[in-house]
Amino acid sequence: LLVRDRSAAADLAYIEMELPRQLRKEMESRHGIIGVDGAQYVLAERAASAVEQNIIPSREMVERVAKELGTQFLVSGVVLDTGVNDELLGKSRRFEMELMLFDGVSGTLLARSRYNENVVGADLLKAGVSIASAEFLATPYGLAIQQILQRASGALFAELNRLPFTARVIRSDAKKVYFDAGSTSSVRVGDMLLTYKVGDEQISDPANGRFLGFAEQPIATLVVKSVQPQFAVGELETDQAYIKPGDIVRFGW
Repeated sequence: LLVRDRSAAADLAYIEMELPRQLRKEMESRHGIIGVDGAQYVLAERAASAVEQNIIPSREMVERVAKELGTQFLVSGVVLDTGVNDELLGKSRRFEMELMLFDGVSGTLLARSRYNENVVGADLLKAGVSIASAEFLATPYGLAIQQILQRASGALFAELNRLPFTARVIRSDAKKVYFDAGSTSSVRVGDMLLTYKVGDEQISDPANGRFLGFAEQPIATLVVKSVQPQFAVGELETDQAYIKPGDIVRFGW
């Protein structure tokens, strides 16, 4: 998570670490998502285009971090505004955040959403109040942020629910294929998956140059033979196929 204006959020200690962790807890408790704590990473970079003012991570960075964390998807966020307003009827405080969902295998941006709220009666926090504390959640500002995280977790889950399972081949030995998803990704012995060779050519939208992904060629069916928490081993149904690290497996589209 990146905070665009850190001076306006000076009282929100460790928000860069705590907000992603609170979102992960929401997704785990409400939707059964198995998350990985990647709050130590700062993915965001300012876009090269002067027209596009949102802050987004590069595709290469998404791929690298997803590989390091062993995750299929990544969520990156930017807190855009936490400013306090002085008004005739009292103070209010803004909260605006943008979240981006990425495919970890290709680095492709899958979805973006923005959340904002103006909380009447909210002011700067007193010293020593953590945004992960019950004291913070009891404040109007803390309650508003918690409700935003609940909405965000629901929206992310809805997006993920529409996407196919995808994992990356990490090793191959003749017909035996190792890939980086296991029991924590609900892979089971006997599952049948499709293998795809990932092309080198990047596919982009000719209208705006936006990166869309890589061309994929289906290769063969893979049957899962053994499963560990973070990886599984499958066997190709043919000995005529060649699979290499970096290729992908899916349950299907």
